[in-house]
Amino acid sequence: MRAACAVLLGMLVAPQTAAEFDFTRHGPIEFLDYLKANARTESVYTIREPMREWVRAEHLPLLMTALDSKEPALPVVLGASSYLPRRSTVGREAAFLIDGYRQRKYPPELSSDRAPDPGEIRRWWQREQERIETDIGRDRDREVIRSAKSIRVDTLDPRLSDMKLEDWVRELVGGKTEVEWRTGDCGLKHDYERPPEGYPLCADVSAEMEKGRLEISIRMGSDREPVSGVPAVNNAWVVYYGRAGKIGGIEKGLGELRRLVLEIGGRP
Repeated sequence: MRAACAVLLGMLVAPQTAAEFDFTRHGPIEFLDYLKANARTESVYTIREPMREWVRAEHLPLLMTALDSKEPALPVVLGASSYLPRRSTVGREAAFLIDGYRQRKYPPELSSDRAPDPGEIRRWWQREQERIETDIGRDRDREVIRSAKSIRVDTLDPRLSDMKLEDWVRELVGGKTEVEWRTGDCGLKHDYERPPEGYPLCADVSAEMEKGRLEISIRMGSDREPVSGVPAVNNAWVVYYGRAGKIGGIEKGLGELRRLVLEIGGRP
């Protein structure tokens, strides 16, 4: 199915630049970078037919930051356009992409010289930002947690069996123990300059037991790409109740948690 979609998109998209952009593997932020990098070709990027809902809500905050950029960018046109604009800017192409989200198709018009005025985009964003960002956060959290639950634990620690992380944690703490899943910042405060790949994003798992609490943090990606790269254990430990805040951590992998969890009332 994935291969068929790739072939279909290859038929729909026909760039007139030296390097082809892969719409099946990359998103609008990368496409904007691509248009900027190819601005000196004095050509256009032609997309034969619109792509439905390719620009999504999570792309909007970064696209908004590019709205004022006057840096040159390659113009975008639909195959049906008889007019080929000679030049564009990163800001104009960002506005064109944002309008693609609003119209639920990209490109939303025949050519990017028809992109909305930045002032109109800002007024729309001012009205819709809170709702959109709430939806983004909710959808992002669901995606991260769903992906984390399905991780095979032997990819995190080769000494463990081939089980999903959700099932492994449940077996570890016992069926009657409540397990909480949430997203977090991997224990790092955002008090430093945002790296190009974004701030780290983790899936955090916790369980309260009779004599202590289990905590597991799995690095899943970043706030820019919530699920990306290979998941890895960021940290894992147990907090012992009644022992002056004593904490037991792991050194070699998740497999060490079984012994620690037994000490705080986990399943034998």
